[in-house]
Amino acid sequence: MSYFLRLYTSPKGRAGRRAYILGLVVPFFIAGLAVGFVARAIPDLAQLFILLSFLLMLWPQIVVNIKRLHDIGRSGWWLLGWCGVAFAISLLPIPHAALFAQLLSYAGVLLLMTIPGSSAPNQYGVKP
Repeated sequence: MSYFLRLYTSPKGRAGRRAYILGLVVPFFIAGLAVGFVARAIPDLAQLFILLSFLLMLWPQIVVNIKRLHDIGRSGWWLLGWCGVAFAISLLPIPHAALFAQLLSYAGVLLLMTIPGSSAPNQYGVKP
């Protein structure tokens, strides 16, 4: 349990590809199950529960992305730039701009899933 607590709470350190993928999939799987049960049992609270689960997962997702960026030798501030570019594209007055921004975000996640981390220790720590 301490591994997952460390993975999701502190942006310090590095996360390899496997930890990154698990860090993205596990929370969404658990939240999806919980939202499904709540939506079935109490349909009136489903939207509120979706919002709460999104807010609860926001920080852990930010932390996992920062750790993955650290593993490839980049600062966590790259995440802010990446999100800023996607947000700016979604505001463009062109058809399907929001869809393009979402696809850009997915491409970034796929890149983080596939780019190998540095094999030597870097300024963010030793190889995970």
